[in-house]
Amino acid sequence: LVSPVQTLFKQRYGILLGEMKKIWAAVRLSGPVEWPVLWRVADEIADLRLVRAEVLPLLHFEKQEEAPLNNHLLSVAFLTAMMLRAQGNVGEKDIREAVCAALLHDVGKFHLPMRIMDKTGPLTFEEDRLMRTHPLVAYRYLQEASKEAPLPLSVLMGVLQHHERPDGQGYPMRVGSMKTHPYAKVLALADAYESRTSRRQPDGSEVSPFGAARELYK
Repeated sequence: LVSPVQTLFKQRYGILLGEMKKIWAAVRLSGPVEWPVLWRVADEIADLRLVRAEVLPLLHFEKQEEAPLNNHLLSVAFLTAMMLRAQGNVGEKDIREAVCAALLHDVGKFHLPMRIMDKTGPLTFEEDRLMRTHPLVAYRYLQEASKEAPLPLSVLMGVLQHHERPDGQGYPMRVGSMKTHPYAKVLALADAYESRTSRRQPDGSEVSPFGAARELYK
């Protein structure tokens, strides 16, 4: 049964996705970012009224468009807000900034060669090396794009470090848990969970939300 909250979420998700598509299109062309729009989207996602556990299934079932990166960024932002809300001791400012970092965490991929982004098979060594530069590319791009109204350093660090890992085997800086920003730690979980549940396996099967959670727990 679909609840009123799920119906509202579905409607707002489509509207927010449309607004963010325009921002990401400008990013792809290295154009100006509409920061007021981006912060307004971050504010709505961070709002507790939409971020509830009962809307989680819709993040899995409503992704039907051709550009999966668009949905990925928005879904990771919602997951980030949900996890921070679930902790119960995170301030509104922190949730808002972490959601902003989530909306921007993969914008560096818009500046990678299309042949890499569109590739369906395994990446070559060189392609993987380029792919691993996207957090740093995003960090530098966002620094330049927000010169007039600089983004908080916490947002930039969340973007830069969202592929770092507690054991120091992440990238791009290979720092461990002690040197990873708290936003980046939450982003890493949201990013890994969303990527795992939205990607089909070689045999065409899907990873269930519970399967992905078990993998992250291990």
